[in-house]
Amino acid sequence: MNSPTNLLLQRLLNPILLLIALHGTAVGGLAFLLWMNTSDYAGHLVLLDALKLLRDVALRLAFVELPTRLTPGQSRWILGTSVLLLIAWVYVFVRIVAMLRDPLWRKAFSRRQFTQQLQNRDGPFLLICGYGEIGSALVALLHLQRIDAVVIDCDPAALKALEHAGVKHGVPALLADARKSSELLQAGLRHPLCTGLAAVTDNDEKNVEICMAAVALNSRLQTACHARSATADLKCASSETLKIVDPFDVYCAEIVLAIRRPQLYMLHRLLADLHGDYIPSAQLPPGGLWLVCASEPLRQALAQQLSRSGISNRFVESAPSSTAASVMTTPVGSGTAPNSDSIGLIVSTDSDPTNLAIARAARAANPAVFIVARQNNAGNAGLFAEAGIDITISPSQLIARRIVADWRDALQRQFFRSLNNSQRTGQKPCAYAYATPRLAAQTVTASRTVRVMGPTVSCGNTSIETPSRLTSPGVERIPTKLLHDAGRRIEPPQSEPRPTAPRLAATAAPVPALEPPGSRVRS
Repeated sequence: MNSPTNLLLQRLLNPILLLIALHGTAVGGLAFLLWMNTSDYAGHLVLLDALKLLRDVALRLAFVELPTRLTPGQSRWILGTSVLLLIAWVYVFVRIVAMLRDPLWRKAFSRRQFTQQLQNRDGPFLLICGYGEIGSALVALLHLQRIDAVVIDCDPAALKALEHAGVKHGVPALLADARKSSELLQAGLRHPLCTGLAAVTDNDEKNVEICMAAVALNSRLQTACHARSATADLKCASSETLKIVDPFDVYCAEIVLAIRRPQLYMLHRLLADLHGDYIPSAQLPPGGLWLVCASEPLRQALAQQLSRSGISNRFVESAPSSTAASVMTTPVGSGTAPNSDSIGLIVSTDSDPTNLAIARAARAANPAVFIVARQNNAGNAGLFAEAGIDITISPSQLIARRIVADWRDALQRQFFRSLNNSQRTGQKPCAYAYATPRLAAQTVTASRTVRVMGPTVSCGNTSIETPSRLTSPGVERIPTKLLHDAGRRIEPPQSEPRPTAPRLAATAAPVPALEPPGSRVRS
């Protein structure tokens, strides 16, 4: 594509030539008339005198005063050329305004700005292809974690929404089709500071094409593809750096985790919540029958995941009246033990108004029902909070957290993997967690002993680098009760660690008294 300067010169070539021709004609004609009047003007100075006279006319025409006396022929010539020059200048200004409003020129100018912003980057960034519901959640999450992002999208309305998203330092955005390799290269795919790419458009096939092009152009780049596994597995099986994020699998796994391991789910939400406004639910999910209202694409995935996990379920129609009738006709237990009479409701349609209507109808029919609802639009968070829903799951926020976790939070994933495997292996994991305000917690786990020694963590025979947030002063301790419930048995350290260089040794000592969530570690 041509640069903005080249486009400007191409569009204004004819007006500029017209101005040059008119000015040359005006000066040449006036010089000839002055040369004819040899009594007042020297012949070798007629061009300079003509230029000076036209300058005086242009500057003093409004005051109707001229420094020299003109003949009738000279006056008529100056009047005619002045009118023509005025019309020509108006024409030039009109063409300039039209040029500034031309979409092609504005696109070229925005590309020039994008290239300059990309060249001025001094920190690592992530390339996000698509700024929809998931892309906006991903940009907001990266901004909270102080990670730079670069967005490429082919929808001008999406990039306009990005400008008003309220990001502090601004996010460079490129209006282009990410499926083209040239556009990916211009967006910084091979930039030395580009650490990853996420294809999160609304089209699975498009996401697969983007990721395959990214892997072909930069095979060492970590790539995340938002697509159904059935669509992308065959095409992306040969790449080791490409990870498929199936939205249905991620959402169903989150629901199963919230039902089967509610304490672990609450701990995960507490660590992943960067705003600090998440409050764990006081009511635990029931262990009996679950009614499910879901759209057809998600219906099959939910049925497979719930049946595989041993959760009793029954699908009902996605209508408020039928759901309320099913809730009223199903007996309800206490909800605190695995009762066959207990009931829960999973609302997972593609429409937020439908989900809210079903949840309110079910709550009105049975106030004791436990409701898990799907929030499709991030702007409806206030409506779901006021509806009295026990657990609200946003797929866009969930996928954004999963993509960021695959890039950064390897230590936190190790912690949750240890908690998940503790029951199956019979080991007693020992863990001690720290969380800084507004940042995700960094947690260190091991089967027996964990020692934090400066910049490294020793877990048996394995040494892991300690993040700077783990050894930074002013850390807060995660509630010990939540850790006990999530891991069945969490052994805290024998002594308090120092904020700058904490030392941690897990022993078989009795568990100390619980501390409030906001207590500070004493130095």
